[in-house]
This record gives sequence, structure tokens and C-alpha cells, in this order.
Amino acid sequence: MTAAAARTAWPRLFARLPRALAGPVPAPVGDALVRDGAERYFAERSRAARALYTEGRREEGDACLAEAIRGVADLSAACLPAGTREPSPEPFVAVLADSLPASARRRLERSIDLYGHAVRVFDLGTVRAFEEALPAADAAVVVRMPAWPTVVQALVRARRLGVPTLYETDELTIDPRHAPPPLAAFEGRIGERVHEDLVFGVALYRGAAALCDHGLAPTRALAGHLDRIVATGRSFVVRDVAMPGARSPATGDGIRLFLYAPRSRTVSAADATGAALLHVLRLEPRARLTTAGFALLDDAFAPFADRITQAGPVPDWDEALRGSDLNLVPADGSEADSCLAPTSWLAAARFGIPTLAGDTPAHRETLQDGVDVQLASGREAWTTALAALVAAPDRRAALGAAAARRLRDTHAPAAVAEEYRTMIEALRSRRP
Repeated sequence: MTAAAARTAWPRLFARLPRALAGPVPAPVGDALVRDGAERYFAERSRAARALYTEGRREEGDACLAEAIRGVADLSAACLPAGTREPSPEPFVAVLADSLPASARRRLERSIDLYGHAVRVFDLGTVRAFEEALPAADAAVVVRMPAWPTVVQALVRARRLGVPTLYETDELTIDPRHAPPPLAAFEGRIGERVHEDLVFGVALYRGAAALCDHGLAPTRALAGHLDRIVATGRSFVVRDVAMPGARSPATGDGIRLFLYAPRSRTVSAADATGAALLHVLRLEPRARLTTAGFALLDDAFAPFADRITQAGPVPDWDEALRGSDLNLVPADGSEADSCLAPTSWLAAARFGIPTLAGDTPAHRETLQDGVDVQLASGREAWTTALAALVAAPDRRAALGAAAARRLRDTHAPAAVAEEYRTMIEALRSRRP
């Protein structure tokens, strides 16, 4: 096999492997040979795809990786044993997740007790154990995983066993039309190689999703993208869960504004949120601003530095939010932004803090503009809305109280657990 590792020889060799290995080869030897061959073939095709990405030929690079994923899947189906279903006396859901971003990790941690089943969590280091657990599993959930050969092999085995599989993501990482953002959007914070890694990842996330039966997302806007990729064309929506918390008492007469950016975002006089903030900072000397996450303020904010705290990417950013009077959630108008769950709104609603947010489809799915959130689109609307809320504490209090009620109705553990229960029942009813 090593001798056939020349780039032009690999695809031909891989095409022959299913027929060559489907005969009477001792199982342990055959399995090891198949898995080793898959790794080597995938590594060679990955290098070929990266070379295409470096040359700016993204569509061809994506096609190269898609072909490699199909090759690994076909080889696995032809040559690896599937075994038989052996339902566990205690139903459980097998979850595969590894190196998740903070938001996805919190979502997974908070969901474990809500499935109504035991949940067994595996990572890339235990992916073979995940695969071996599939015959007894009621369902398998793959959370933001790329289509590495070991993941492909596990998903192929699940399909052959009839175990329903779900691809879960909380961001639009599976559509090359919208992810990742162009290199220029990072404004020099990453180089071409890192951006190429992101492009490479999107193709692998999409490949893994395509091997799953269903999608799983926190918003219908995001689920719609998964619908076009997963095998059944159907995705489930399960909202993020949150519990009410105690708000920090007010100190002094300052009006405390808070802005959290989960991804790199420059706030400037040229964008709607930045223009609104600068207007309010000039108009109202009591206004104070705290930013967290990856929000960067441009030089236009320098005159107000004594009233601005930049906390940066702290893990407990919601603690910084706890003492605020108004939460701000900018939107950049991209499709990726439009699909995001209202995570920042949810964090503020826990404490009864009102939110002024960009007008996105995801915000409108469960929130009512002017009741439990204030939405704004464009510079004029943001400036008018922010100035009005800063000047009206009673209006802020009403929005915050309504947000807390919405959280209890839609995002409480009981409500989210019911969504998981409905999902599991739907999967059971479709099982062969």
C-alpha cells in the first residue's frame, strides 16, 4: 500500500480496495487494512484539496474532499462489518463531540439531562468506542464534527445498523456559500493559511452532515441549511436552555450598556451599532459601555475611553453582563449571522435585562419586536432606538420583564426537554 502512495496511484488503488477486501480476508487483518488504507487515501486527497485551495480553486478543492469522503464511506460499507442491533435495556443516545467552541460546549453540557435518555459522550480519542456503542444506541448525535475517516466509518456503520443519526451545529459552518467569511473580513487578524484551514473545515463539516439522517439546530433559519444537506431533508429545532438568575444591584446613576461579540467584530462609526453608541456616548454623559468577547472598538471611541471597559474574550462574559442596564446585539447582515441563536439575548433575559438587537430571522422566530426585545436594522433605526431606551428606564424595565417571561416559557428546562422528547419519539417512529 505504501508503494502505491504516489498521488496519481491513490485514487485507482482505492477504487479497487472494496473488491479486493470483500473476499475471505481474516477479519482483524481486513479491518486494519481497510482503516489504514482509508487514512492514507484521505490524507493524500486532503493534500490535493489544500493545493487547490491555495491556488484559489475552492470548488475543485471541495469536490476533491467530497470525493474522498464518498470513497471512505463506500470502502467502509463494502469491507467493514456492521454487526446487528442490540438494543440496550437502558435506552441511551451516543454523542460524538470534540474541541467544541464555548457556545456549542455549553449547549451540549446543558442538554445532557434533557434528552429523557442516558447520554454517553465520546470524543475523537474514543471514536472507535462510539462506533462500538452504536448497535445498542437509540440514536447518535454528531456535534460539529468534521468528516475524518474514523467519523465517516462510524456514521456508515450507524446507517447500516438503522441507528438514526443527527448532525448538530449552532453555527452556519456547513455551507461554502456563507462560510467562512472572506479573508478580508478578518481585517488582518488571521493569515491565508489559517483562512485556508477554515475553508477546509467547511468542506469536512458539510461532508459529515451529508452522512447523517437528520440535522439538529437551535434555530429554524439554521435548520433550513441543514435540511438541504442531510439524507432525509429534515432537521429538528431544539432551543437553547437557560435558567433565570439574579441581577446585580445598580450602583451609582450610570447607564450601563453591554456588547458581546462571539466572533471577531470591529465596532466603528461606519456601522449601525457603532454610530448609535457614539451618538449616545456624546449625548448622555452617564452612559457607560462594557464590551466582551471579540468586539474591537475603532479609534472613534477613544474620546470616551474613561467610560469604556473592554473585557475581551473572558469565559464568564455573562457575569459582566449581569450588572448591565441594556444589552446590545449587533448584526452584520450576513446569512451566517442571521442563523445564530439569540444567545446574547438569552443571557440577558436570565437577569431580566432588556436587549436591543439587530433584526434577524433567528431573533424573530420566538421573540416579539417591541415586547421582549427591541429590534433595529440600519444606522438610523439603531441610533433612534438606542437613544430612546437610554432615556427611558421604565421602557427598559418593561422589555426586561417580558424577556424574562419569554425565557421561562420557551427556554426553561421543561420546555426544552419536551422538544428533545418530541425529537426522540419522531426518530423512533421512523426506525425501520
